[in-house]
Amino acid sequence: MFNALIALIIGWVGMFYLSARPHWDIAEIVINFTGAVFQYFSCSLLSIRPKDEGIVDMPAFFERQRPYIMSAFVAMMLMGFFENWWDRNLLTGPFDWLSQEIAVIPMVVFSAMGFAPQRWLQWLGGAGLAAIQCYFLLTYVV
Repeated sequence: MFNALIALIIGWVGMFYLSARPHWDIAEIVINFTGAVFQYFSCSLLSIRPKDEGIVDMPAFFERQRPYIMSAFVAMMLMGFFENWWDRNLLTGPFDWLSQEIAVIPMVVFSAMGFAPQRWLQWLGGAGLAAIQCYFLLTYVV
């Protein structure tokens, strides 16, 4: 949930640079809408809808949802990768987008670690993703 929150902040605050775009064409609208859809699924698939009574088995819920959650996270990171490339001309330097892309690559790897059956790899992926996202947020977005 923390990773979904950080990704949401990166997505929303990171859209500020789009104000430099003189006009939005249909491609820009579709790209940003697609990114928002991936963000939506990254957040909504984590949401537990408890029954009125009984115990909520969070580990079982996570195991059941894990492939979908991880797929949404990987798709969201890959979409961010594409968005950085697509809007590369809005950044200050000609190769600023490349340094952002280098930060996104580990995000994809850490997100994909959530597919691993070993719990320690899942935790490592989650912790690594949190660290890289916080770095990305503080370095490129804020």
